[in-house]
Amino acid sequence: MEKLYTEDLYLSKKERMGIIVLLIILIISMVIPYLWNHNLSRKNKIESSVQNTAPQVQIEKTSKFWQTKKINPHSIKLPFKKMELIKFDPNTLDLNTAKRLGISEKVFNVLDHFRQKGGRFRKPNDFKKLYGLKEELFLRLLPYIEIASPSKSQDLRGIQTNEFTKKVRNTSVLEINSASEEMWIELPGIGSKLAERIVKFKNALGGFYSISQIKEVFGINDSTFNIIKIYLQCIPTVTLLKLNSLDEDELDQHPYINTKQARFIVNYRRQHERIRNLDELRLTGFFKEEWITKIQKYLDFE
Repeated sequence: MEKLYTEDLYLSKKERMGIIVLLIILIISMVIPYLWNHNLSRKNKIESSVQNTAPQVQIEKTSKFWQTKKINPHSIKLPFKKMELIKFDPNTLDLNTAKRLGISEKVFNVLDHFRQKGGRFRKPNDFKKLYGLKEELFLRLLPYIEIASPSKSQDLRGIQTNEFTKKVRNTSVLEINSASEEMWIELPGIGSKLAERIVKFKNALGGFYSISQIKEVFGINDSTFNIIKIYLQCIPTVTLLKLNSLDEDELDQHPYINTKQARFIVNYRRQHERIRNLDELRLTGFFKEEWITKIQKYLDFE
């Protein structure tokens, strides 16, 4: 048996240092991921706890306010944008005041539509039922809601009725295809926004062929239309759609044609060269008769 010489097992100083460095690197690479995951998990737990606790504490304080009515609402800091807390009556609230209170224009439009339909808030808690209004915002505004008494409401309705009657007496017949926004505003129940929508809708259509089309304008309810229709006159003046030459985007711009219908018309033209008449549209089975009746006065098959 050969002797084992220790010289064969001897490691130089450089080799020993290399092994030590490798061992240190190995240990660090094993420990760092563990420490990182541990700290990250702890941080997430702390942040989650803070986020879940803070809003709940504020909501509990706010809820307690409504029970005791002893907590100052200014001390309740909820995550709202800049807002001004002032007293208001939702039955007479205007857009500018609504924005100051932190109520978005979208929610105000729902409120305004509700009032135009004859809706009325009878007690402060009714305001909570307004679609789109967040509960946190409602709780913040509740102490500032003041519903006018029936006597004041009646006085207000009396003033509005007198102004309405005066406006009616000064109103003359209006031709709907040539009327400007200023002329529409002269009609009872029509404000600047509605007047603007009517004119935009007429331009998008290419003109009205019937007074009844006014009802299709967003914001014109049945009661408003029934009031103003006696002052309206229509001389049919429409711009025809060249169905065989307009592209998909141009067809889609018309209020009576949606994206799917525009795409179908263009694809049908590609397969059959052109659309010859209204009956050909009917035979496709794609369009409802109600739609064909409404759109036919705007179509040009040349």
